[in-house]
Amino acid sequence: MKLTGSTVSRGLVLLEPDESDELVMVKVAATIALARCELCGTRSRVLPCDTLPRKTGVAVIEHEISSYCRGDRSLRQVAWGQFGDPAPAHTTLHGWTERLGAHALGRPAGEIGGAPMSRLVAESAPRVRGIAEAMRSDPTPDARRYRSTPRRERLAAVMLAMTLVALIAGCPHPQAMAECRRVSLAWSNMPALEFPSRIPSTAIEHRARSLPARSRASSPRCRDRCPTRTRSPPDASNRSPS
Repeated sequence: MKLTGSTVSRGLVLLEPDESDELVMVKVAATIALARCELCGTRSRVLPCDTLPRKTGVAVIEHEISSYCRGDRSLRQVAWGQFGDPAPAHTTLHGWTERLGAHALGRPAGEIGGAPMSRLVAESAPRVRGIAEAMRSDPTPDARRYRSTPRRERLAAVMLAMTLVALIAGCPHPQAMAECRRVSLAWSNMPALEFPSRIPSTAIEHRARSLPARSRASSPRCRDRCPTRTRSPPDASNRSPS
């Protein structure tokens, strides 16, 4: 790949402190450089470490996920408690936790390219203290945050991933993920922590409730061009009663 003189504009949401030192989401138009493959001529965007493909800023995602992983607030409380515009919806936050959890578990649903989580862990273990101990831990999600075993596994994997990211980066959330991606590029020249936005087949789980009333099944269609609409009993008369 070779850098070109061309650039494109890309929408990006940053997490910045306001005059009261509160973290606020700010939408900006970023200028992204383009690179060209010298073999096939394909052009690709050269994204900075704090930007994920087809997503908002890394700091925004990390801030929302790490806040939710504390377990004291629901999806809606985390999403609705964020200042700035545009703040993500709670369904978006749910999708981020689902896909990052699948990515941390090494499931195909969580991969879109880049280094898998297992490679990031293998490369960081001999370099960063505490990685092996963190891998032996057993994060326990709040039971109110899941209603199925797969969802629990993904939430536990997200909690572990947030711990590993902070250890590798050596800084707190929400700056750890971008720094972790930068370090990973320096180690193996491969981007890390790249995951899709949501799992299409997995919706937000709700409490079990009774099924809504359904109308009766319609009668099968009759192929007769002049079907009989009603049928009288065998002993009935075709005359109205006098």
